[in-house]
Amino acid sequence: GETLQKAIHSRKKPRRAKLPPVFLNFCEACEQSFISKKLSCKRRIRPWVEKNLTQAALREGQAFVASTNHECRACAPEDCEGKFHYPLRFDEGQPLVLHAKTHDLTSIPKNNRIPKEFLGKTDTYFKFWTQDRPPVFFTYNPSIIQIPNNTDLDIPGATYISTYRVSPWHNCGFETYNFQTKLWNLMGLAILDKDLDIIEGFDVVVNINEQTQMLELSKKFEDFRLFYFNNKIWLLDGSLIVPIQITRNQKGKLNTMKGRLPVLFGTGLTVSFLEPVRHLSKISPGNDYNIFPSKNGEIQLETKPRNPHTVSELDFTGSIYGRKDNGLTKSSYISYDSYISYETFLRRPYLLGKEQGGACCIKLERNNYRQLTSSQAILKHDYLLMGISHRRTFRKVRNEDRSEGEEKFVYLSRLYAFAP
Repeated sequence: GETLQKAIHSRKKPRRAKLPPVFLNFCEACEQSFISKKLSCKRRIRPWVEKNLTQAALREGQAFVASTNHECRACAPEDCEGKFHYPLRFDEGQPLVLHAKTHDLTSIPKNNRIPKEFLGKTDTYFKFWTQDRPPVFFTYNPSIIQIPNNTDLDIPGATYISTYRVSPWHNCGFETYNFQTKLWNLMGLAILDKDLDIIEGFDVVVNINEQTQMLELSKKFEDFRLFYFNNKIWLLDGSLIVPIQITRNQKGKLNTMKGRLPVLFGTGLTVSFLEPVRHLSKISPGNDYNIFPSKNGEIQLETKPRNPHTVSELDFTGSIYGRKDNGLTKSSYISYDSYISYETFLRRPYLLGKEQGGACCIKLERNNYRQLTSSQAILKHDYLLMGISHRRTFRKVRNEDRSEGEEKFVYLSRLYAFAP
């Protein structure tokens, strides 16, 4: 947050941020208060928000303007509440993280990794890199599901399955070096315990795209997600979908499961495709799509998280999987930001990419969201479904001290919810 703020406010000719009105939607008495004919109390409060996008800064601005201008007494924070959601940054408004782990796939050999002592010094590490050296693989874009009851892995303590994109290609702020002669997109897969730790000996890296190459599919698996429905575990990447099976390898026994994927690293697991890879019919190509069940048990595919929120009802009963006829639903309204975010300031100096799904969906029970809205149209639902979307800046943001180093793109996250 500080890096973005300094980068934005250090520009030679800073532009005035254009805050949508919903961000400064005060109580009625404050809205109608003026210091002079052309100067409203609301306008006097605005600069406090522009300097620091926090709830505390806004309340401080309200208090200061109310105490120094008797015309603005109605704007005092203790008297001007009720109709207004105080602006929050994501780092203030995000859910409390109860438990988190960073994973290291130990099945990937050390000579295929950047040594930890060179993290942040990649230019030095790759300075004398040559084509005959082993490729360096990066692990990112994880996905996780709880192990279904009908999956018998026979691994003590096994609770979750997680997947990862494993590739020499990356977007970590430094160059993808020319040791990468072709774009490899591999899949890492691991079995986790209840504490989200990888169970030793049960992580592998497989060539997920061997069968897509054999089928000559134009799209390959890149940013795949795990989902469980119709009593199967599925991999989804945009419109590309396939059910998979995961089995534990037994010592001294060859796993001859049909459709198994070649294992590059690791020995503890076998991953197999249960069916040929398919493109979902009537679904536009894309990535970061999410699958969730509707209230009546139908399988829904979320292809766009907002403006408009777009969902398709899927049919898996025939040989062709895809969207049902008349199964496309788009929200009929435009969703405006409820809180101030860095996007407001990034929109001009740093162009933003399209908003995409990050993870979806978990239930948000009515008791947990009733304090956020007074809308009866929303409160009539027993629960909402909540997800996290993301978008990326097109321009790089310099290091905080503007010194030599690696510039980085910025990824912005948004919490959102919708009626099922």
